[in-house]
Amino acid sequence: MIFLDSDICIHFLNGRDADLIKRFQAHSPTDIKIASIVHAELLFGVANSKKIRENGSRLTKFLEPYDIVPFDSRAASIYAQIRFDLSKEGNLIGPNDLILAATVLGNQGTLVTRNVGEFRRLKNLNIEIW
Repeated sequence: MIFLDSDICIHFLNGRDADLIKRFQAHSPTDIKIASIVHAELLFGVANSKKIRENGSRLTKFLEPYDIVPFDSRAASIYAQIRFDLSKEGNLIGPNDLILAATVLGNQGTLVTRNVGEFRRLKNLNIEIW
C-alpha cells in the first residue's frame, strides 16, 4: 500500500515531471492511498489559490480513483508513541507530517515523498522517493 505525501500530489498535478507520471502509471490506483491529512492539505491549497474552481476540479479528478484513509484510533496510538519518543529526543517533526506518518504506519504502508528530511527520523517508516 502506497501513501502519497502532499508534495508528490502537487508535483503530479503540476504535470511537469514525466518520471513522476510514469511512476503513477506503474501502479494500480487501488495500491495508492491518500491519508486524510494529505487530503486536507490539498483542499487548503485549493482554497488558498487564485483559481479555486479550476484547481478544485483538478483535485477532485485527481483524487477520484484513490481511497482516502482516515486518521483512526490505531493511527492515534502510533501518533502518541512517535510524538512521545521524538519529544524525549528533542527531535519533533511537524504536526501534519506526524499525523501522516502515523496513518501510514497504522496501515503498514509505504510513504511516497520528496520531503525525506523529517520522515527519515522515524526508524520504522518505509519511504520511497519519487
